[in-house]
Amino acid sequence: MKKLVLLIISLINFVGVSAQRINLHCETAGTLSDSLSQKGLTNLSEIHSLTVSGHINAGDFRLFKQMALDSLDISEVKIDAFYGVGTYEPGLFGTNRPTQYAEDEIPINAFSFRSSYNNSLSGMERLVYVALPATLKSIASEAFAKTSITSINLPIGLESICTDAFWGCSEIKEITIPASVSSIGDINDRGTISGAFANCESLDVIRVADGNDNFVSVEGVLFSKDLTLLLQYPAGKYDAVYTIPEGTLRITHQAFEGSRFLEKVVLPASLEMIEGAFWRCINLSEVVCVGEVPADWYAFGMTSMVEPFDFKLMEEGWLTVKSGCKSIYESDYNWRMFNNIREMEVSTGIEKVESPIKIISRDKQINIHSSNNEKMDIYVYDIAGNIIQYIQNANCDLLIPVPQDGIYIVSINGSIYKCLCK
Repeated sequence: MKKLVLLIISLINFVGVSAQRINLHCETAGTLSDSLSQKGLTNLSEIHSLTVSGHINAGDFRLFKQMALDSLDISEVKIDAFYGVGTYEPGLFGTNRPTQYAEDEIPINAFSFRSSYNNSLSGMERLVYVALPATLKSIASEAFAKTSITSINLPIGLESICTDAFWGCSEIKEITIPASVSSIGDINDRGTISGAFANCESLDVIRVADGNDNFVSVEGVLFSKDLTLLLQYPAGKYDAVYTIPEGTLRITHQAFEGSRFLEKVVLPASLEMIEGAFWRCINLSEVVCVGEVPADWYAFGMTSMVEPFDFKLMEEGWLTVKSGCKSIYESDYNWRMFNNIREMEVSTGIEKVESPIKIISRDKQINIHSSNNEKMDIYVYDIAGNIIQYIQNANCDLLIPVPQDGIYIVSINGSIYKCLCK
């Protein structure tokens, strides 16, 4: 009986600690451990919901990783610079050696782990909610990778989101990039551009706040402001076919990684380079190249990881090229890796990829003409991603006024066009 009473008391205490939100204030960075001890919270694995205010540093973040957190509110903290043993774990990045950590930055691997055995990545799978400080300037590499966060509000004033910061966050559904963000991902010493949101299998839209000078969202896809770089196609986007806008010059590393629903992608004639962009696209079975000149392939890593596409796609899928260009792609050092190459007209009988739609822009007007008389659903966006016009079931000829000179994005029945009004 006595043992039963003690067991019940222990369960009550455990439930009490784990269910309630614990509030702590750290007057000085590095004192989180002391603040926990003063409240008798010595078993960190019992802490599930925590609010911290005051000052913390990367050493304090190391304590978070020892908790069973599902909710963390650090919106009222200032993250101080720190030199010492912080959030690094053995594996891909090193090291438990002392390291310099920047102020106002969520540290590298803050809520994720690297195994020293095989460099595999695992995160804090219970963590579903984090409230970030208003003073935050940067989110370091793999900070939230493989966590179970369902949403996150990035603060106004955030400046950089580093490589793979949200890689593999399988539950997050949407994200908005603040206007203040000037850097997403990284460029390594070989020129490869890596992103921050790859392999997020539920992510179906990436938005960019008005006024951002560096990035733009077109139908939920993240581009550089000038639309020359395709940076991230959300892996959870439901479209089976995606036509990359003409004017895109480069598809960056991991841009389409983990896209579950994509079955066919159309590459524009303007495309010059594809990095390791289409790995783990399990349903992708056709790549269509509109251009006569094959785009270059470029990536980093082992030989088996250099190709932009999975080997299964290149062995079993189709590469469809412009009529008369099959021999060009078959003789290209990279594209000849596709076992099955066909032409749009002669080999397959399928219709040309070139759109029957013509767009002429001048004098603050966009003139749209369709030669096949199909009804058109038309969206017109400004360069910030704001909708200027939406017209449903439009006729074959249409004149759309725009408010000022500049670049506009036109979506017609799912196809994307870029036009300049001046």
